[in-house]
Amino acid sequence: MLGIVLRRSGLSRMLWSVVGATSLGACGRVGFGDDGGALALASSLQLTIECGLVPASAALEVQNPGEVPVQITDFDATGGFALDDTLPIEIAPGASVKLAVRPPTAVIGTDRSGVAKTGALTLVTTAGPYTVDLIADVMGANLDVTDSSGMPVTLTFSGPACPAPITARIANSGNRAVTLTAIAPGAFRYTGFISGELSLAAGVSADISVRPFTMSACSTSEALHFMVTGSVCTTTPLVLAASFALTGSTTCVCT
Repeated sequence: MLGIVLRRSGLSRMLWSVVGATSLGACGRVGFGDDGGALALASSLQLTIECGLVPASAALEVQNPGEVPVQITDFDATGGFALDDTLPIEIAPGASVKLAVRPPTAVIGTDRSGVAKTGALTLVTTAGPYTVDLIADVMGANLDVTDSSGMPVTLTFSGPACPAPITARIANSGNRAVTLTAIAPGAFRYTGFISGELSLAAGVSADISVRPFTMSACSTSEALHFMVTGSVCTTTPLVLAASFALTGSTTCVCT
């Protein structure tokens, strides 16, 4: 339910507050200063941040429905948000401005998509202070590698003969699609890629099969690299550690 609260302190000052509004059409807040100055703006602003990219600002529209000019003289922002505009800004009666609100950066390897960053922007004006709640959704792919049961996978092969392949599940729990490209390995081979690529939509997982490949060496270790194309929040390239140690011979062949 949309609630309207009217408070009055003295004959010359009124403050209107509209609760639950999400757009200027609903007037998130209308405040009247002692001199009759007024501003109208949304009570909250929704933004998005792509992992690893310079964050783009979002427009916050501020209207002056009063009868005298109002100046925005300063601001205070929390949660890593900022205002990109140069102050002061004067808004004439009946006019409006769009302020550029910049969200914080979403850091690859630290932030994960699906988690919102929150803060608040307070505008200091000649009609009084105005505070807007800020919510920025982190966007990107979250890539996690497990076994088929969801437990951490270890690509360690051993035995007197060529060991069986190990299945690794790559899951994208984020909100952006990505494509993985397999960098040609030396001592290992894997299946599950089409022409060297694996596409993962948001919320989708895929299994790959990894096995040793050797024509002589009986033991080695290697970092398997997978390049990731697209917006991704987890560390790239995706790297899997793999090793094998085959016993019973000084020359080993696994193909």
